[in-house]
Amino acid sequence: MRLIQRGLPAATLAVAAALSGAPAAHAVGLDPTFGTAGLALTPLSATASDRFYATTPAPGGGTYNVGYTSVTAGDRAFVLTKTDANGQLVDVFGNGGVAIVNVSPAPFPAAPNAPSGASQAGPTGAGEIARGVKVQSNGKIVVTGQAETPAASGKPDSRDIDIYAVRFNTNGTLDPTFGTNGVTRVDLSDGVRPVTNPAATTSTVTGDQSYGLSVRPDDKLLLTVSKGLDTSDNATRTDSDLGVVQLTKNGVPDPTFGTNGISVPRHEGVSEAPRQGFVEADGTFVTGGYGALPGQTGQNRPWMYRFNTNGTLDTSFGTGGIATGLVGGSSGLAELYGIVKSGNYYVAAGYGARNATPTDTDMVIYRFSATDGTWDQSFGTDGLVTYNGDGQGRAERARNITALPDGRLVMVGGREVTSGPTTVDGLIYVIHPDGTPDTTVGTNGAITVDLGGPSDFLYGVTTVGSKIYAAGYLGGATAAADDAALVALDLTEAVVPTPTPTPTPTPTPTPVATPTPTPVATPAPTPVATPAPTPVPTVVPAPTLTAKVTCARTGKAKSTITCTVKPSGAVTGSITLDLQRKGAKTLSGTAKVKNGKATIAFKVKRAPAKYTAAITLTTASGKQSVSVAVSVK
Repeated sequence: MRLIQRGLPAATLAVAAALSGAPAAHAVGLDPTFGTAGLALTPLSATASDRFYATTPAPGGGTYNVGYTSVTAGDRAFVLTKTDANGQLVDVFGNGGVAIVNVSPAPFPAAPNAPSGASQAGPTGAGEIARGVKVQSNGKIVVTGQAETPAASGKPDSRDIDIYAVRFNTNGTLDPTFGTNGVTRVDLSDGVRPVTNPAATTSTVTGDQSYGLSVRPDDKLLLTVSKGLDTSDNATRTDSDLGVVQLTKNGVPDPTFGTNGISVPRHEGVSEAPRQGFVEADGTFVTGGYGALPGQTGQNRPWMYRFNTNGTLDTSFGTGGIATGLVGGSSGLAELYGIVKSGNYYVAAGYGARNATPTDTDMVIYRFSATDGTWDQSFGTDGLVTYNGDGQGRAERARNITALPDGRLVMVGGREVTSGPTTVDGLIYVIHPDGTPDTTVGTNGAITVDLGGPSDFLYGVTTVGSKIYAAGYLGGATAAADDAALVALDLTEAVVPTPTPTPTPTPTPTPVATPTPTPVATPAPTPVATPAPTPVPTVVPAPTLTAKVTCARTGKAKSTITCTVKPSGAVTGSITLDLQRKGAKTLSGTAKVKNGKATIAFKVKRAPAKYTAAITLTTASGKQSVSVAVSVK
């Protein structure tokens, strides 16, 4: 194991936050105070690939973000960054905001000879990926993931993948009190497949996987994993199995959970891909993944597990502790990437297809009862909520899900925006707990975020109050051009005051005839003050909005359009600017009005052109819109 901390240039920040579909006034959107118009690019390697896969709140503000960076073209390493609330790297953490640990460094030995005796190469160096990050109560940061088997392990094939957990101090240095010198390695299998074709010139391995990370209130760690194939049980097990690893707070396998910290229930015939999980209030652990039944290759379905605190399955949930369903229909499919608690349901998100359009991949959201694990077919349409973008048959995928304090659910992932060649942008989709889209966000609940590459994606998501932070990457034209990226979305809803109810007048009682009493001197009545009528405010219409817009191409490669909007009058608020051009995707960005103007930048790959600039000014008194023509040279 080798720890690397290296100086990095200042993070390159760029943005192109484009709303899908026609421009529409919207109440909330990308956070203009974060990065540049809501997007912060963090290229960690100048010549090779780096990506973010998970993010979590950092105490005191900002986030911790993990994934991988490339130490060399053939050797990836775990990477952990700390960014502040504005998306900037925190210099005092690690080395310029970045800490890198290479848990399985190159060079990697060659693989054993194939069944035919032909020699074959060892690992490519691309197996090391961090996918989980959490902060323990003492402020220390735990990162989990997977990597190649180290050369000195004594295992038969270094292409096998093992599970790793690493802990960092609050200053970004490796914590030697965790595991062994800061690192814990868990090896569930050697990944060796049984030899079925002796004439084969190559052999493969199916190693372990590590995906989700959760932390208990006592700081014990739960990793959602899968056990790969293993020489010791090849005769009885030909599929991988989903499981859970529990470590003590200091990275030692916990003997009170499963067998020495490991619980891998046998689920015969299904090779589940492990994904995310979370700890329930009663200590049970809910997690899951997806996979196909034997004989149904390609027709994936979700598998949701619930474990007791000792690592056994909770048999009150689903069938023997495992819940599933034909989500999407008998000829449809649905994958599971993330799970979150919503009321008395476990809501999952991924991607799939309904019966009617099995080739049209959509983002899918569905839920299971938290009581007994039954699939709720009353949710959405036939138990499924889908997002299919512009309805052109292009793919939309969810990679994770989270819940806001007000109950809204937020999915992040990616969306194909063009085909032939395919271009994918990041996607954020917001729905209410009943499955209906939140129309105050983006376009009917969806925001498409162009991170700047042809194959962008968002994977990790976390909340800080009503703000959403998503982690992913700008997918370059080649894998070596991928750059880690963060997006922030402000989902704070406007508070609508509750009207004061009008008091109901007391009815006058019907007089009843009574005998005439003996006259008595009656005192003069006490005067009663009559309240003055409530004044009705005079409504003064807001003046018509006018604005001056100037745009120019900037940057060394002239790859950025920088626009300055000067609204009429002395106003404060925020400006949303949509640059529209026939036959091209609308560019959209938001910025606050400062000193009478707002500046918004867009990253582009097009020649000079004329645009229609659709401007929306949002102030405390409401919104106004205007459109003007603008030329960009």
